[in-house]
Amino acid sequence: MIQKQSMRWGRLLLLLLLCWSAWGTSLPKIPPTNLNPSIGLNEDRDLKVFLAVINDNNTGNVERGKKGLYIGPDDFLTVSVFFRLHLDTWRLALTYNNVTSRKEEYRYDLIFSGLSKRYELNGIVVKPELGLVWKGDCGGDEIQNGFHRMKDLPELFVPYCEGGMAGFAAAMVSRPIQLSRPFQGIVTSSMEIRLISDLVPSRISPMLGYQAEIWPGHLQLEMLAGARLYINEVDEYSNMIRSGAFAGVNAKIRVYQNFYFDTGIAVFPSQNLENDPIYKDKDHNFIPLISMVFSWNSAWYGLYNYLEY
Repeated sequence: MIQKQSMRWGRLLLLLLLCWSAWGTSLPKIPPTNLNPSIGLNEDRDLKVFLAVINDNNTGNVERGKKGLYIGPDDFLTVSVFFRLHLDTWRLALTYNNVTSRKEEYRYDLIFSGLSKRYELNGIVVKPELGLVWKGDCGGDEIQNGFHRMKDLPELFVPYCEGGMAGFAAAMVSRPIQLSRPFQGIVTSSMEIRLISDLVPSRISPMLGYQAEIWPGHLQLEMLAGARLYINEVDEYSNMIRSGAFAGVNAKIRVYQNFYFDTGIAVFPSQNLENDPIYKDKDHNFIPLISMVFSWNSAWYGLYNYLEY
């Protein structure tokens, strides 16, 4: 019964996304950003496509775990995949998250879909967004256990939570500043507010980031620091994640012409997470998340945009 409901919601979500995409491309356009530093990777592109995979990076197998070689607990965000399509100032995003809790013995999958538009005035960038979030069973247990079988780790069988659908509204306000030598690059201060009607807590996130080219035209490095401040609690989510500071670093590589590859690590505040299979009694105050992003025309697309959970 739950599987049939999930399929129905999934088809409805796909239909809404297609409608939003068609509606968005027909709306009038505004001029693109006037931020144009003389740095090779920062090339203005009207069309951008992204595909990302993010994991908390439980590396190794049972034997390596006994030797304490785990990097992440393979808990909370087990895997995240997102697809993004940018057309001029319009942005369509679709994100899939598989979330697991060993300590609380449950799991759930989240699908976020959102449509946003980018405005700029006097150097201030504003990105309002509207979207839907769906929670339920979308096969995340098979994805996780498939990786576990490949790495000779015990499979994890815990029940899914009850699901549903909710709407959300978000806004990002940022101020990028171009630096001159010797610290050439871009410093960006920003504030994000995300209000969700149900299923996932609403949050406020102040952030400060720095982007610079290490190898002009080929390699960009980005550092990001900020805080996630949750306004309310939702049991299944708040049992694993908490308000607090986070930090991340990302490297963007131009692989070939307009094709890019990003890889990075971010550390988020967490609670009640347990490592598998050895550290059954250890809670983790922070969790590392590894990201890999394949993109076309992405140029200086920021690390913050890869961390939507």
